Amino acid sequence: LDILKDRLYTAKATSQERRAAQSTMHEILSTLVRLMAPILSFTADEVWGYMMGNEKVPSVFLADFPREAPIQLTPAGTDKNYPVELEERWNRLLAVRGEVAKVLEALRRDKKIGHGLDARVALYAEPKLHEFLKGYQHDLPFIFIVSSVELRTAANVPADAFRSEAVQGLSIAASPAGGTKCARCWMYQESVGAVAEHPTICGRCAKALA
Repeated sequence: LDILKDRLYTAKATSQERRAAQSTMHEILSTLVRLMAPILSFTADEVWGYMMGNEKVPSVFLADFPREAPIQLTPAGTDKNYPVELEERWNRLLAVRGEVAKVLEALRRDKKIGHGLDARVALYAEPKLHEFLKGYQHDLPFIFIVSSVELRTAANVPADAFRSEAVQGLSIAASPAGGTKCARCWMYQESVGAVAEHPTICGRCAKALA
């Protein structure tokens, strides 16, 4: 939910990324509410009443119990099912996120930043980890909830960088973000004010409002 906040609040209302996030959250909520109905009966039924799309089923106790999702194979056709492989990738990303959080907490403690969006992060990664993170480079600022993330090789790690023990081959440096704070998404960006009609917001937000 933390990671999805940005796209839910700032992405274009009709954009695929926002609609996909909403659909996924609705599916998760629908499943959880039906699973907890036998235990938290009144709470589950109250939540059900507020959920959109349930007009034809007035009570959670009239809905079908969730069924196990069908096994899907990876696009490459391996014998490893896709949900497990996806979970492994996200466990790896969340491990990196946990290490970044430690560095950000140190900046907060030193009163160099307040919120995570006040920071920019540089990741120094060994080849295998670098290749893995490169596939998520666009999403890393949203996963870490910072204004920007630079992905670099481990060749020139600064002396004061944090060297992770939990994630092999990872070093992290962070500092206050450059640029100007966008009044809409709160990220610090160089593109704030680039669009004349929207002098206080970044280029990404201006595009979402177009």
